[in-house]
Amino acid sequence: MRQVQVFKWIQERDGDGKLQNVRVQDGAATFHQFGAAYEEFENGAGSYAIAIIERADGSVQQVNADMIQFTAPRAFGAPAANADLRDRFAAKAMHGMMTSDCSWSELGYTPADTLSDIEQVARFAYQMADTMLAERVK
Repeated sequence: MRQVQVFKWIQERDGDGKLQNVRVQDGAATFHQFGAAYEEFENGAGSYAIAIIERADGSVQQVNADMIQFTAPRAFGAPAANADLRDRFAAKAMHGMMTSDCSWSELGYTPADTLSDIEQVARFAYQMADTMLAERVK
């Protein structure tokens, strides 16, 4: 789950003494998910997006979705900090092998009898990555 900064609206007087709405920080929270809420009006209901958050004390709140800001980039799908280009190429190759219905021989690989299937996939993925890196410098 991701951390968010929560905001709220308060009313303050401006230099002329007029009330104005000001958006201010209202603490940090843990984001759980987006949802939808609605409000009934005379001519029907109106829906709007909400965020479900958890405060540090364990309380759960619904706030308008535009009243939160994620405090860190989304990590899902991001490469590991220590992954290099070889690792990324190998990951792509492994994905291709795992989603393909080709046999080892069709892919040009001769498996070693001493390795498990997953070890075979990993070894071949890195061999493919090494070949891709070699081709890059040609």
